[in-house]
Amino acid sequence: MYYTEFSSAVGPRKVETDLLFPKEEISFLQQNCKKDAYFALLSARSDTAQKKQFCFPVEKMDWVIDHLDVKADTWISQSTFFVPSRRIVCLSGISSLFLDLDYYKTDWGKNKTPEEAANHFVRICQEVGIPIPSLIVFSGRGLQIKWLLSYNIPRAALPRWNLAQQKICRRLAPYGADANALDAARVLRVLHTTNTRSGRLVRAVFVNSDIDGPVRYNFEDLCNALFEFRRDELISSDTILRNFQNALKSPF
Repeated sequence: MYYTEFSSAVGPRKVETDLLFPKEEISFLQQNCKKDAYFALLSARSDTAQKKQFCFPVEKMDWVIDHLDVKADTWISQSTFFVPSRRIVCLSGISSLFLDLDYYKTDWGKNKTPEEAANHFVRICQEVGIPIPSLIVFSGRGLQIKWLLSYNIPRAALPRWNLAQQKICRRLAPYGADANALDAARVLRVLHTTNTRSGRLVRAVFVNSDIDGPVRYNFEDLCNALFEFRRDELISSDTILRNFQNALKSPF
């Protein structure tokens, strides 16, 4: 089997390799998260049917993936939770930044195969100053874009994570980024399951890989690439401002 891999030096090229499988992708969510955390799974027999949600302990993730009905629409949470509830207030950790990309609705994406759209999107990221995604998944209609993190960030970092999500989406909004699919409780389709609306298989169409697999990003490095100011610069500026304000209050 093949996936399309992008190289800025030689352009898109075909690489003979096995596609990512569900367990491989899910391991990115599972790794480094708290062992007593939970993840959420949604399933429906058709795209129009009522979705059923289940929450499972992270330690049961491999078993759950092994028993999926691959012919059903299936979505998995991109975060973990400290109780069996897919609510932001119950957030335990976040393993990636992500986008839902409706490329087929755009002028640049029309008539492109998912692989062609993924490679074109990588070039777009380079043009607008966004780091190259770790993984791009064809959802059966659009693309699921993921920047995998090298560690699960805690709930305390949620405001900064939200800002990073918004920054990415704003830069990529003209190219089909869905502004309504950015929250930390979001679910995305599982690899090798079926999108019953289109009848097509959910599959990986781009992997930005190194010797250890898909590239993982340090969260602070991503933020530094996205924000106008580094965190240490903001802290330094805030300290200078406080010292100046205190000096003005001083009677001497």
